[in-house]
Amino acid sequence: NANVLIIINAHDVVVVDGGLTTASADAVIRTIRRLTPHPVRWLVNTHWHEDHLLGNAEWRAAFPGLAIVATRAARDTILARVPGMVAE
Repeated sequence: NANVLIIINAHDVVVVDGGLTTASADAVIRTIRRLTPHPVRWLVNTHWHEDHLLGNAEWRAAFPGLAIVATRAARDTILARVPGMVAE
């Protein structure tokens, strides 16, 4: 799995990088649900490498109110190299 960071706040959760696969993202989602009842509100994509993005769809399905964020440079590179990984 790629680096995945979980930040559990008082009312929500922030996750950094979506994971290598939907299965690995699902494993992290299950872990978060064991640790806290709070929803994941933010998923931060640090850069364009697929091993940090391929789990994004699983996160969005598990947490419908989720916002996926990145720097403008990261988003532009994702759009240029792996455009299917960004939902407009």
